[in-house]
Amino acid sequence: MASLVKNVVHWGTNNRAKPPAQVDLCEICGKKPKFVDKGFKHPYCSRSCARNGTGPSPSVCLLQGCRATGKTAFANFCSEVHARESVRLGQAEGCELCDIQPRIAGSTLCIPCDRLVREEPRLKELNPDGKTFKNLRAQFLSEWESPTVSAVFEKAYEIILPRDVRVRHEQFS
Repeated sequence: MASLVKNVVHWGTNNRAKPPAQVDLCEICGKKPKFVDKGFKHPYCSRSCARNGTGPSPSVCLLQGCRATGKTAFANFCSEVHARESVRLGQAEGCELCDIQPRIAGSTLCIPCDRLVREEPRLKELNPDGKTFKNLRAQFLSEWESPTVSAVFEKAYEIILPRDVRVRHEQFS
């Protein structure tokens, strides 16, 4: 009889539904978890959801005076020509690597340069007339402590890390 009373008393605690684990669900269907490809989480769960879903409403080209629809392939400009023109006119900040195309949101690189550095680190030679090169040279020469040999500073390289490494570094900082 005691075991029957014990089971009746504790019956409700064993059968309670556990709260579901928080899952990042597809923004289109809301039923399945988001698709993850090489560490990048997409806003959709599958290709069919991405194809059938309604994307963000179209926006106007970011170049002042243009009324055409902006395209994500051109960083919200209507064409590559307008994207380059906006950098030339100073309406958009240029890419750190090429300084021709506009930067993509949340990055210092343009779309083509971001694709180049996505896979592995790369080196970029700094311009000898650039501010960064001159600062590095001044710092290096000021720290040189050999009285017999004078230092020579001819070239400097910048290491360009893949996007996922840069994102993790920025989140850590």
